[in-house]
Amino acid sequence: MTKAEIAQRIRSARLRAGLSQHEVGSRMIPKRRRDEICRYEYNRATPNVITIQQLAAALGVSPCWLAFGCEVDHGK
Repeated sequence: MTKAEIAQRIRSARLRAGLSQHEVGSRMIPKRRRDEICRYEYNRATPNVITIQQLAAALGVSPCWLAFGCEVDHGK
């Protein structure tokens, strides 16, 4: 896992979800500004674990995939 890979997955998930950076930030608790989401996407800042969880929820993806690029099989 590299910071650049996390940034790429954040951007990829956002585009697949059809959301703007502003919309992603608005879905997070607490809400985040568009420029913060932009910094994550362009590898100018790295989200911490809590922010990864919040981003994943806002984007509709698993935190494991967002952080590491893997999916967790829960036996489903």
